Amino acid sequence: MSKKYVTSSPDRHGRIRHRFRRNGVTRYLPGDPGSDQFEATYQECLRLAKDAETNPIKRKLTPQEEAAPEGSVAALIRDYRATNKFLRLKPPTKRQYDGAFGAFIDLFGKARVADIDVKFVLNMVNDLNGTPGVANAYLRCMKLLLNHAVLCGDIPTNPASRVQPIKLGEIDTWAEADLAKFEKRWPNGTVERRIYNLALYTGQRASDLRRMMVHDIEDGVISIRQSKTGEVVVLPIHPALQADLDEFPPKGEFLIHRADGKGYSGGVISKLLREALRKAKLPENLKLHGLRKATCRRLAEAGASEREIMSVSGHRSPQMVSHYVKAASQRKMAAAAMAKLLAV
Repeated sequence: MSKKYVTSSPDRHGRIRHRFRRNGVTRYLPGDPGSDQFEATYQECLRLAKDAETNPIKRKLTPQEEAAPEGSVAALIRDYRATNKFLRLKPPTKRQYDGAFGAFIDLFGKARVADIDVKFVLNMVNDLNGTPGVANAYLRCMKLLLNHAVLCGDIPTNPASRVQPIKLGEIDTWAEADLAKFEKRWPNGTVERRIYNLALYTGQRASDLRRMMVHDIEDGVISIRQSKTGEVVVLPIHPALQADLDEFPPKGEFLIHRADGKGYSGGVISKLLREALRKAKLPENLKLHGLRKATCRRLAEAGASEREIMSVSGHRSPQMVSHYVKAASQRKMAAAAMAKLLAV
């Protein structure tokens, strides 16, 4: 008995498996055709496929995806890329995933998903030990793919879930001495100082700094829709930032721009700041993201609560900002304790 959108093929054990595939919905159907379990899952897949059809998102398959044998990593990537969950990701996140998926296809695209075990995933991570950030990014993407394989019935469990990411060192926050030294080297009117001012006085990421435009400012506040989270953050303009903007108004639409008024990419902004740090003879460990952390640190030291800091930074979890508040509270309590000791 044939079913619409269902294909049947033997697995490596010779057992016939039935797979539904339509509008990005792909799933193995349990039981035998005609059984209650089979029919219930089939009807659910039809419903999901119809829902996806009301707002279809199309993408062109790559040659590797079109030629990918069923059951392979390349085929799994093809199927995952067709899901609405992937297609509705923010563009920066989608680019990150696509970079990892392209590497997977080149490295082991023909490998069978059913043959991937914990050792396979560990070897992938260990091979990238020299670039731990890349290793962790690949591990995250592998976990996503294998979760999708579990959902589709390709494998019973996700072996990547048992593999831990490589522990990375934290990005250092800028100390007050670092901030003062940078400001002395780069005065208002330079693009380096504009990057610094926007980063420090808004607490936003590089991907958002480059997108800030003149029309985002109105009545002394700036509105920012964060590219990573989609959250809208509305902030009062800090007097130091306002002084920079008043003295050196942007030439075009962007607050950070080239000599011709056109904007920069986030990568170029980070590169410009790295070069500015080198010329200012500041430590190499300082990064643009460290200014975002300096904003959170300053807010905590001023007595801001976790929720207040989150309203500025756009963090979704208090865990990300709790250590700033704890560190600031510890310093205040230590200072108070020492003052009492000296008073004895």
